[in-house]
Amino acid sequence: SLNVDSLNAQAAKLMERAPEQSLRVSLQSVQIALKTNYLSGHTRALNLAGQAYYQLNNYQKALHYFSQALDKATV
Repeated sequence: SLNVDSLNAQAAKLMERAPEQSLRVSLQSVQIALKTNYLSGHTRALNLAGQAYYQLNNYQKALHYFSQALDKATV
């Protein structure tokens, strides 16, 4: 969980100035959180991926990741 949290923090930090890098980091975090069954980290990583896609004007992908994050958060 520590690794996921640090990746999520890094993705958040990169969001405004380097959304492509933020996306790569957040997707990596999504995978690790999923493998380790770290629900809150997974939800945060999905949300960050959605934010990165939004920053990159890929609204369909953003909505997809935001919806996944919402589903996880309401379980």
